Amino acid sequence: MFPNNMVMLIGYVGQHLTISKTTKGVKRLKIRVATHNVYKGEKKEHRYTTIWHNVIAWGKLADLAATRFVKGSRIRVHGSICYRSFNTKEGCVRHIAEIKAEFLQNLDR
Repeated sequence: MFPNNMVMLIGYVGQHLTISKTTKGVKRLKIRVATHNVYKGEKKEHRYTTIWHNVIAWGKLADLAATRFVKGSRIRVHGSICYRSFNTKEGCVRHIAEIKAEFLQNLDR
């Protein structure tokens, strides 16, 4: 049986990777992944839009990804989408969607 909350992306790492730790000492890696959508414009020319995704890897997967991926790496991400809210310094509530990575693969040759 397939899970109800499943995401798969193929895209490019958009920034240099650094591991951080939570207050409980759990390793966390934030990966910005760019995907591209192609569509036809008014004059039938190909147009491209870039969509940025926040991917979070935890623990051993974070360690592995930090050593194997660099900015510009083409990667495959399998995971689940998570939503969370936080308060800014100005007191505003912000909502964010993140992909919790369960599997990461480097697609560079």
